Amino acid sequence: MRVPATVTRLAGSGSRRILPASPDRFDPKRPALRREQGMHRTAKMRGALAAACAAFCWGGATVLSKSALDEVTPIALLVLQLSASVVVLWSVILLTRRPVPPWRNCRVITLLGLLEPGAAYLLGLIGLVSIRAGDATLIQAFEAIMIVVLSACLLKVRPTAGFVLLSAVALAGLAVTLGAFGPRDGAGSPFGIAMVFLATAGAALYVVLSSRLLVDHDPIVVVGLQQLSALALALAALPFEMLWGGTGTVLPTSAGSWGITIASGVIQYALAFSLYMFALSKIPANLAGSFLNLTPVFGLAIAFIALGEALSGIQLASAATTILAVTVIQFQSDAPFRLPGIVRRAGEQLAHRFRSGAAGDDRFRS
Repeated sequence: MRVPATVTRLAGSGSRRILPASPDRFDPKRPALRREQGMHRTAKMRGALAAACAAFCWGGATVLSKSALDEVTPIALLVLQLSASVVVLWSVILLTRRPVPPWRNCRVITLLGLLEPGAAYLLGLIGLVSIRAGDATLIQAFEAIMIVVLSACLLKVRPTAGFVLLSAVALAGLAVTLGAFGPRDGAGSPFGIAMVFLATAGAALYVVLSSRLLVDHDPIVVVGLQQLSALALALAALPFEMLWGGTGTVLPTSAGSWGITIASGVIQYALAFSLYMFALSKIPANLAGSFLNLTPVFGLAIAFIALGEALSGIQLASAATTILAVTVIQFQSDAPFRLPGIVRRAGEQLAHRFRSGAAGDDRFRS
């Protein structure tokens, strides 16, 4: 194709020079390329928004759970929350006719649901009874650090000195926020703090173990199966709670309490997961994971508005230090500094294959 010429006038003279025009200006594919780039940017923005909304859901659901625990016992609350989520998820699975794999092909990934959301959320709700909702969301931000620590123990991955330093900074900030260096009104009990730490460690262990599995099933089906196993665990533990006793009832006694209980279950276990999986289909796994550091930000803000959980200026600064340190750990380029290599690669592979399958049959493989 002949390229048209561009006429330019030389500076300081009356002469002119003929310059060839850029072929890109007349490339018929350029408008389509621009549209494709615009669609890609829009998809990334939608993915980032979905990840932020997932963090908002997890932070807000913790506050709703704290409110529900004023009336309902923790294990009974977990049973009701998981029941609501299971009904929603399996309604979606059946209505959309998603294939459910045979037991022999999914028993391991299904049984991991006993760990999370089973044991992890069971311990978390027990601890949430005696600590603030905002404090619980801040402790949960330590999951990324615990993943590295568990990987160092189980997978022989050696963390860097930078990771150790930032972890110490994050832990110190958390200690100040929780009132470890001085009394404060509404400070959580050591038992409650320990339970939430154990719950977070269980969630981190779930990530480490599941990263070593090869999954070839629809993500909604996987989470539905895992929540069924978690519900079975909660139902098995419920009689012990009823015999042991506690402050609260097995069932909510008012319409408002029922609404809070059901909403917290659907938001925390069904909606938040769906938003996060949508985010994984649009943006890289590490970027999507970094948005989860907003969970304690939303949790602290919603707890202040809804429950009146106020922090002093020093505690707010300490909480910000903790969140910032964990965020820096997520964004560092060195793999052991951010996440153990096997977990990072598994997350990237999951996101890549999920995005590839989303255009076809909405499946993912890792």
